[in-house]
Amino acid sequence: MNVDWNALFAIDIPLLELFLRGTVTYLAVLCLLRFSRREVGGLALPDFLVIVLISDSASNALVGDYHSITSGVIVVGTIIFWAQVLDILSYRFPAVRKLLQPVPVALVRRGVLIRKNMRREFVDKDEILAELRKANIKDLSDVKLMCIESDGKFSVVT
Repeated sequence: MNVDWNALFAIDIPLLELFLRGTVTYLAVLCLLRFSRREVGGLALPDFLVIVLISDSASNALVGDYHSITSGVIVVGTIIFWAQVLDILSYRFPAVRKLLQPVPVALVRRGVLIRKNMRREFVDKDEILAELRKANIKDLSDVKLMCIESDGKFSVVT
């Protein structure tokens, strides 16, 4: 069994192209998924995106779609780079945080359903009542404020 070590680690795609591909893919998918408020398996959207893109990039490097391990590692590094940069920017600049994380949306205020917000967030009354039962709240009139948070989870103030 002969291993072509040169082909295994050679970079057959220019570094700038690999970086740009990783950058555009990460940022484009992040922008597209940003409009979906719901949580994905309990993960925040950027965390989920990093895991999915890294696993795909790493699998391409493992099975040879990149033709070299080095190209796959560069794309994975690019994805991690942008995830870190966006974390830092959202920590330092509230405007970036608002772009990356939607603000909480009120669904119930003083026991009254806010139907307009419910339609916009695709939440129905049954889902709200189920969340209230999970929080051991028996009646909608006991709710001072109920919001859907940026991660898709519900918060309730009685």
